[in-house]
Amino acid sequence: MISIFDPNNPHKVDFDHSKITGHSNSIQDFEFYPFNEDIIASSSDDCSLKLWQLSDNILQKAQNIDTPLVTLEGHQKKVVYLKFNPIAESVIATGSYDNTVKVHNLQQLC
Repeated sequence: MISIFDPNNPHKVDFDHSKITGHSNSIQDFEFYPFNEDIIASSSDDCSLKLWQLSDNILQKAQNIDTPLVTLEGHQKKVVYLKFNPIAESVIATGSYDNTVKVHNLQQLC
């Protein structure tokens, strides 16, 4: 699960806050898409990478986001690292405990 809080109000932690809950196991890494702040990627022990769309009012209204934009599978073990390419908008790499690094072209998926 990824919890989403308002950075302008760090002292108030509301139990009814927005969450990303679509992985079936622990999340190992996450990163905001550098070309669109409303998209986040997460990798998990469930051997997947998921892309999520955050709504405009995510900080004002608590939401549970459980349906990803895209799910990428292919690693045989937990995916522990992800990194967007800072120059090529549609490229993300993942690293796994299966001793592989995969480079994904998101244009082919979205």
